[in-house]
Amino acid sequence: MEVRFSNPEQMNLLGYFLRDLLRTSLSDERRTTIARQLKGSILFNASGMRSTLVFQKDTIEVCSGDGNGASSQITGDLESLLEVALNGNYLAHLVNGRIKVRGNLFKLLKLMKLLAVVK
Repeated sequence: MEVRFSNPEQMNLLGYFLRDLLRTSLSDERRTTIARQLKGSILFNASGMRSTLVFQKDTIEVCSGDGNGASSQITGDLESLLEVALNGNYLAHLVNGRIKVRGNLFKLLKLMKLLAVVK
């Protein structure tokens, strides 16, 4: 499964962070299967940067800025998102309010499995 930028010249740090996390995660076949089940788009808003992941059949496109019609949204600071990726403990950050989610929670739970570097 390919992870690519829609417009590399306008990509922000958050987009690079998401792309590299997904590329690392998708080296595992089980996680690739999870990614193929995701459809639509998810907006990330972290530390003043906005990036959208658009899930298609064989690609994940990382777009800078707001996605048109994103079905889900994750908001928080970049440090919290990094901690979730490195430690896999997203529940603690949700409970204490450092990360906020809106939209399809089942889709977001699947996405969190993809973004966590730890297995």
